[in-house]
Amino acid sequence: MSVYLIGIDVGTQSVKSVMFDEAGVRITADFKPLSLKYPSANAVEQDPDEIYRAVVEIGRASCRERV
Repeated sequence: MSVYLIGIDVGTQSVKSVMFDEAGVRITADFKPLSLKYPSANAVEQDPDEIYRAVVEIGRASCRERV
C-alpha cells in the first residue's frame, strides 16, 4: 500500500493543495478560488461554508487523480 501526504493551504483568495508520495515527489497540485464580499467600505467577509466546500472538493479531487 502506498503512502501519500496532502497539504492544504486556506488563504484569503483561494484554497490550494499539493500531494506528495513517500519519496517527496509531487503527484498533484490544485487550487480553488474563493469569493470575497465587501459589505461596507472598510469590511471584507468570506463565507465559511464556501471555504469548507472548497477544502473538501480539492481534497477529493487530489485523491481521485491519484487513485
